[in-house]
Amino acid sequence: MNQSLYPGIVPLDRSFAAGTSLDVSEALRIQYCGSYGYATATLVASTSLTLYHGVASADTLDSTFGTAGAVDLSAAGFDTLGELVDAINKSPNWRAKLTGGLRDDLSANLLAQTVTSARLNGGLSIYFDGSDGIVSHAITGIEFKGFGSAPGFDDGAFDDKGCINTLAYVYSAMTETGGATLKVFEADDADTTATARTLYSIAEVDTTAQTIGDSASAAGAALLRSAENHRLIVRVTAATSLDSMIALNIRGACYDFRRGRTS
Repeated sequence: MNQSLYPGIVPLDRSFAAGTSLDVSEALRIQYCGSYGYATATLVASTSLTLYHGVASADTLDSTFGTAGAVDLSAAGFDTLGELVDAINKSPNWRAKLTGGLRDDLSANLLAQTVTSARLNGGLSIYFDGSDGIVSHAITGIEFKGFGSAPGFDDGAFDDKGCINTLAYVYSAMTETGGATLKVFEADDADTTATARTLYSIAEVDTTAQTIGDSASAAGAALLRSAENHRLIVRVTAATSLDSMIALNIRGACYDFRRGRTS
């Protein structure tokens, strides 16, 4: 059972175990919220993001996004994650939120994704390509849900307003080239790697695990906690490259004081 730091508030478990994949850390999340019943996204690594909508097997480029439904991820105005999220949110048919990403992270570091459904509960996760040297996970209150699915939803979505996010435990072990750093950031939507507050930072040596906290701690415990309206980001960054994942286990929770979510 999760232990609660705040009597009467049930913590939302945000724990994560990466297995051995470098490519499962979510940089941002997007969701189609237009009038069509079908929408997809395709991301070509370092090249383009293309958004479609319509009906199955006959969807077309959504011209409300970028230039006729696509953006060049290497072009000025789209080459950082902050700019990319801004471009997505300019369309009335789509919404996007940074999760493990920060505004100045490069769009070139995103993982390629083939045609993937983007109108679904939970939204569509866009991941970092871990071999580019970043593995980054958010402990956050952000959730995309179906429209009108429950009272209290902000147009089908939750964000970190009214939330405090907590970290109880991290175990990180990887192989890397050039040296690596394990950090925990506190960030809001406007933060970059320069402005996000660093709560914890330690060098991570090839194959040697780094541990934060106690493995016996429940997700709702707090070794580190965010200020209200901020998410926590657990990030491993390599100077040259991350080569393989041995293990990354994160235990954390979100306390939502605004809406009282329990699951």
